[in-house]
Amino acid sequence: VSALLAEATSNKTYLDAAIASANFIQSHLHNRTNIILDSLSSRLNESCSVYSTTYSLDGSGTFIEGLVILADITHNTSTETLY
Repeated sequence: VSALLAEATSNKTYLDAAIASANFIQSHLHNRTNIILDSLSSRLNESCSVYSTTYSLDGSGTFIEGLVILADITHNTSTETLY
């Protein structure tokens, strides 16, 4: 959503949020088979662990869409290599 808002408004706040979101997803929710996992635990005893068996192809598609928009806005080749 933040990438779409950044594209529509040219607002730096939305761009910064899109970059932070992409970095978080890449660092914490992207698995070795290039699927985006879509569940984190918020339980105290699970320390924000990722549910590695919970994923959806919609999540991967949404992430790719956001990356394409973000790469188009920033012209950052390292972002382009992620999709």
